[in-house]
Amino acid sequence: MKDRAPLLVPDAQKDPEWDRGPGANMGMMFYLGYPLAWPDGELFGTICVLDRKDNPHATQVRGLISEFQRLVEGDLRLLCEAHERTSFWRNSSATAAICRK
Repeated sequence: MKDRAPLLVPDAQKDPEWDRGPGANMGMMFYLGYPLAWPDGELFGTICVLDRKDNPHATQVRGLISEFQRLVEGDLRLLCEAHERTSFWRNSSATAAICRK
């Protein structure tokens, strides 16, 4: 997820980059993952499909997974905005109280 692009590993056993990874060691052969990022670009996690065998059906729903990615990142943005508003109003209230004294 270093480049923040979707990652497809159709068969980890045939891929030298993934054949000894933790997923392959647990029997997971297929991986399709989309990164989830905070609004500042920091990685939050991934939304992914794992399977013990090649899963061509999962690649057919890439658009749906991408839509989930967009929705989750939108919610992360809303969480950040709500936090910023709360912080602003707390600080504004404290400033107003000081000014009234």
